[in-house]
Amino acid sequence: MTDITVLQVSASIAQIVGIAPDLVTSQSRLIDDLGLDSLARYELVIGLQHDYGVEVPVTLSPGWDRMTVDDLVREVNALPRQRPL
Repeated sequence: MTDITVLQVSASIAQIVGIAPDLVTSQSRLIDDLGLDSLARYELVIGLQHDYGVEVPVTLSPGWDRMTVDDLVREVNALPRQRPL
């Protein structure tokens, strides 16, 4: 099984937020630094589920305010795959 990379998630976030991908780093905080509002977070979760075959649980939501891109990648890679990448 291939893990999702910071680069892949950063590109998705950049597209959703409308910024250059090089502005999204592994240590960027999703809300404070990148400004992901609830709609952007929803779009990101749907994209992760669709593109990478994971089911992102609701329990991930409370941590969004402190979560970095690297944290998100680590959390998603720990989830069981519904289908292989």
